[in-house]
Amino acid sequence: MNKEVRKKAKKALNEHRKVGISTYLVTVVVSTIGLLLLLLIRNIEVNLLGLNEFSLSVSILNFALNYIYLFLFLMPLSVGMMWFYLDLFDLKSPKFQILTEGFKDYKRSVGVMFFVIILDYLWSLLFIIPGMIKSLAYSQAPYILRDYPEIDSLDALTLSRQMMKGHKWRFLLLNLQFLIWFIPGIIMYSYGIYLLTLYSMHMSSFFYLIFGGIYIIALSIYMNPYIFTANAGFYRELANEFRD
Repeated sequence: MNKEVRKKAKKALNEHRKVGISTYLVTVVVSTIGLLLLLLIRNIEVNLLGLNEFSLSVSILNFALNYIYLFLFLMPLSVGMMWFYLDLFDLKSPKFQILTEGFKDYKRSVGVMFFVIILDYLWSLLFIIPGMIKSLAYSQAPYILRDYPEIDSLDALTLSRQMMKGHKWRFLLLNLQFLIWFIPGIIMYSYGIYLLTLYSMHMSSFFYLIFGGIYIIALSIYMNPYIFTANAGFYRELANEFRD
């Protein structure tokens, strides 16, 4: 199944490569701008109130702003992006405006992402492996919302868990196959940090940091739209099997 999913995802992305890559880049830029605005608001608040950086008040402020950013912006944007790549895989001539669909369906979008985070966290308290298994089990819930506009967030999680029975390893393997491509860049960047801790301002450390960073960024621009399309394709193939 995974080989066929990757093949179909590559074909779909090749037919819509321009909009596929540009949508990913816009999502990254918008998310980064949102994060920078969050940091700006935080610094203004700290300076105006004259707060100590390590005080409890600043910790509470950081916590509140992070969750405002997560709930009001990042969660619905992430769901919209997943729906975009699902349409791309389905060859529906995806439109950039799909990114805003998560905001239009805000209650269900944020609800499903919130419950996924909470359930993953609770299961991870029992050790890392159970948390990973449940994370895989609930991974299809955002896509399910797209196909079933009549169901709520909890029903989407239940359906995702049912669909993923016997398929969690396949989904994990699909994503691990993509992760392999990033390993050289991660090794270079990590080695650069290691050298920097040993030899401050050493030229070789900057070489590994720069080229490792460039490798990761360039590969992300090329590969992430493909990864998102393949993940959406995994859901589509899984949903078709589940209906049959």
